[in-house]
Amino acid sequence: ICVCPSVAPRVALELSEMNVEHPDDRPMIVDEPPAFALHQWADGGLTTHIGMAGGFRVLARHNEGTKALVRGLIAERNGPDSHAAAASLRG
Repeated sequence: ICVCPSVAPRVALELSEMNVEHPDDRPMIVDEPPAFALHQWADGGLTTHIGMAGGFRVLARHNEGTKALVRGLIAERNGPDSHAAAASLRG
């Protein structure tokens, strides 16, 4: 089951018992970036992508420094026959 994230701040997940008379500084509402889900139904299959709508840092980009990594990941995803094809693209 995949549930679309909310665009509003979320209620913090806290499973321990709460004592109303003795506040313990636990988070109750957590401010995090809004999120969204995109669904595509095609050729009898469903693909879902969940993304954040902002407020996050980019940790990696596809650039010259990551080109070989991305090439290897695509070759691995496509199976053993694609390793030779990926090697031919290096040159």
